[in-house]
Amino acid sequence: MRALYQDIYLFMHQVVGISTSGSFGVTDIGLNTNVFNLVPTAHPNLIAGQQISDVRKATGLSQKRTGSGYEFVQTLQQPSVTGVSVEMTTKNLGAWLWLFFQQGVSQGGAAVYKKTAVPYTDSDCEVWASIARVLDTGSQSHQVDGAVINQLAFSGVEGGVVSLTADFIGSAFSRIKDVDTITTAIPSEVPFLHQNCTVTLGGNTIRLQSFDLTLNNNAERRYYNSTTPQKIVLGDLSVSGTIVIPWTQTNYDRNNALADFIAGTDQLLTLTWGTASVNEVVIKVNMRFSGDPDILTDKQDLSLSLPFIGAYDGTNHAIEITCEDSVNRGIA
Repeated sequence: MRALYQDIYLFMHQVVGISTSGSFGVTDIGLNTNVFNLVPTAHPNLIAGQQISDVRKATGLSQKRTGSGYEFVQTLQQPSVTGVSVEMTTKNLGAWLWLFFQQGVSQGGAAVYKKTAVPYTDSDCEVWASIARVLDTGSQSHQVDGAVINQLAFSGVEGGVVSLTADFIGSAFSRIKDVDTITTAIPSEVPFLHQNCTVTLGGNTIRLQSFDLTLNNNAERRYYNSTTPQKIVLGDLSVSGTIVIPWTQTNYDRNNALADFIAGTDQLLTLTWGTASVNEVVIKVNMRFSGDPDILTDKQDLSLSLPFIGAYDGTNHAIEITCEDSVNRGIA
């Protein structure tokens, strides 16, 4: 009997093409070279996503009929892995940024190999992932290949670990995968905490009770006249989220947010963790408030919940993320 605690998810970059199945070799790069274990905080399924054409036909029967030439036809496969949640480290963020932003990511030099992710200007993908779920020995595990991230979410709350959650869409699904030889060591990097975040809004340091940020690239598979995806293309990039701040604090409080919402004034939000030139992560969102600030009364002190979208102002991108993960991923 297999127990839930034995669940292991593995992850790998695959830069050679959408149709290549990851082999998780000792020189391959996942979170790092020969480090593939995602260590998720939940247990998402790898979904085969088989499409079925089910058209009622005049068969002379009151019931549906299966079999060749009748009412059921297996068509396209749309594999996916949704709700993959991990604690944010530089390694998993560096890998996931490339899978989401694709050609919008650039890489700096040694030794921190700083990744800079900005909105892409080309809809073509350049990197894919293989995700395996270890279910048993031998050819019994599951694997999704040719996957990219179509939604990436960040969240943090006072006293907690910063969380990353990704949804993947893939190109191929295997249910008879042998992953016995893959290294399953647990990564040693310590995750980032909400309490270690430095926050500025409009250039002023503020206090932050919680935040959530969701990015969606609206990626879609293209099959053309084939039974398998020939490419995955990126669509419009959307950025949305919410921050919760104290009603009373220095620099930005009380009715500042309401005034910005009424006037349509955008503000640059910056979240920073780590140490520059070592392991720094910076998230910048050019915020435009998308709704009335909500005064929350669920705590002893009043707080403001501020919904926003990200928007380009001619200088600041809707979203820009930098990550020093110290991994040479071969990004051009």
